[in-house]
Amino acid sequence: MFILRCTKKLLDKIDKPQVVQVKAGDDGWYANLFRLGRKQSVIFTHAKSLYSFVIPSVRKQDLVKINQVFILELEFQLKRDGFSHKHNVKLLEKFWDIQIGKTINRSTIGSMNDMVSCAKFLVDYQDCDAETDIAKINNSINTTPFKAIGYKIPIECFAEMYKLPYTSYENRRNVKGIEKVQDETKDVKTMDDKILLKLTPIQREVILEDVSDYILDIDIERAISGRNF
Repeated sequence: MFILRCTKKLLDKIDKPQVVQVKAGDDGWYANLFRLGRKQSVIFTHAKSLYSFVIPSVRKQDLVKINQVFILELEFQLKRDGFSHKHNVKLLEKFWDIQIGKTINRSTIGSMNDMVSCAKFLVDYQDCDAETDIAKINNSINTTPFKAIGYKIPIECFAEMYKLPYTSYENRRNVKGIEKVQDETKDVKTMDDKILLKLTPIQREVILEDVSDYILDIDIERAISGRNF
């Protein structure tokens, strides 16, 4: 069992949540509700490592099923970050039994607020789309050093904590021998960006099993070839 610690703003949107009183643990996650662009969105943050992911355009029915949405979106994010299916299955088993709790760590909340500010900056001033560019937004958050974890990188801390084989974006690209994507192709949208990220969290469940473990490589190859799906 682990605790998903929700802010009051999010708890108010969940239909009659059963809030438990449990002390903090390494496997705890935090969740907060905020607006990204004009869309209601949720950010989930792992308390110990600050590994995070934002879900854009959530609806009331998604919030009612917050437990299912969390597991589904975590699996999707792990795939996007290049973690293998074998390791993902074992990790998701740790987070399957979810209890709802209140936030108790101001430092984690402060880091989450910084992440929200980062996401809003990318959308408001860097021409990122809150939906189709959410992979870029999450990557930016997870590769930014944070004071709360000793200026380490969230995704690296998360991988180390759960013994997940992790190779950075740059290293993975170099290993594959793929040259740097040219500037003129940087705005290419992938098929999963255009389709998967426009679906509701519940709708994604029926097609997630068909998503490749190597989405990153496919994205790069599409960008290089200039194909726009």
